Amino acid sequence: MKKTLYILFIVFVSSCDSDITQNVNYLWDNGNYEVYPYDEKFVIGNVSAIDSLKGKLSNLNPKEFSLDVYPYSFGPEYDLKNEPIIHEHGDKNGWPLGFLTDFSSIEKLSIGSVCNFTFKINSKNNLKHFKLSSHSCGRIYAKEPIHFSELKNLESLHINRYAFRPRELEGVSNIDKLESLTLTDCELDMRDLIGLKKQLRYLNISDSKVFNWQLLSDFKQLEVLYIANIENIVLQNNDNIKFLSGLKKLRELSVKRNSINNLEWVKNLNNLEKIYIQKTEIKDIPTELKKKKDLIIFK
Repeated sequence: MKKTLYILFIVFVSSCDSDITQNVNYLWDNGNYEVYPYDEKFVIGNVSAIDSLKGKLSNLNPKEFSLDVYPYSFGPEYDLKNEPIIHEHGDKNGWPLGFLTDFSSIEKLSIGSVCNFTFKINSKNNLKHFKLSSHSCGRIYAKEPIHFSELKNLESLHINRYAFRPRELEGVSNIDKLESLTLTDCELDMRDLIGLKKQLRYLNISDSKVFNWQLLSDFKQLEVLYIANIENIVLQNNDNIKFLSGLKKLRELSVKRNSINNLEWVKNLNNLEKIYIQKTEIKDIPTELKKKKDLIIFK
């Protein structure tokens, strides 16, 4: 991956156990990295963390920016007399992060270690790739629904540990250029994504709670699908897995950490290059799959 310049932060690629492929050329990244900040403090005197950051971004106009919220939390803040400062940015239980979409230079944005927050999107944003992930506080939520439809130029969206409100994801279906979607450890309804069925090429919903699961059968353009450890679906039930036979363009598939016990439904997918079946109940590989010289099965 092309070396990237991040302002104030360095991105390291994690080597932890992951379903995510490293080299899919139409993705921004693998959606699985950690962000570590420099030992620089934003709060100086009585200047708020957000205002300080706005000034830095205005001067530098970066194309890529990664922010780990946890070390700073944007408050509470103190002046030189060690008294708390009250300002327009809100309270510590719901800090506004939407100001990061005010900078049209930013095309790649990653925000990590988030808890409760607001995210009002500037419609003039130029984001092409966006990642949002929670800290260790479980599945997060925005204090107000995120209007994803305002991210008109988005090509890839990566969200980790988020509980979507009813219909909140519908805005994603209105993004014409979106091809790559990661919703790991989330709560989501496939009905809200149905508008993407003719354009989505990469989908990762591992470790998530997924409603209206059967609608996955409509996503015929998928080339990469990760459905590891789906929280509320038993893949040992053939009715929950037979749709895979219709996804003829699949190149990569992960069903690891599930109760699935056979691969009969994928044996005739001629484009398959990789299958991940670690920690499943699969004991026998169909002969048709064993004969495929270009297929790698990760056991």
